[in-house]
Amino acid sequence: EKSRKEVLSSSQRLQQMIGDEKLLKLNEVVKNENEAAKMVMPRRQEKENTAEFVDKKREMFLVQMSLDTKREEIRKLEEKAQMKEE
Repeated sequence: EKSRKEVLSSSQRLQQMIGDEKLLKLNEVVKNENEAAKMVMPRRQEKENTAEFVDKKREMFLVQMSLDTKREEIRKLEEKAQMKEE
């Protein structure tokens, strides 16, 4: 059975291997990466929302253009029918 001194946590072993100063720097890097990951997530969500918005606007534009085209065609056909009646 190992004595209490022989049993070291992984962070303690890492600290022994690389030293206190480097361990602090390593912890800072990990913390910064975690913060950066948290900042990226909302941007992805924002990009998805923007893409959805653009898709919806595009679809609305195409529907409106289709309606305008049909209305114009109806108007032309009504004018043609009017001309034949006269």
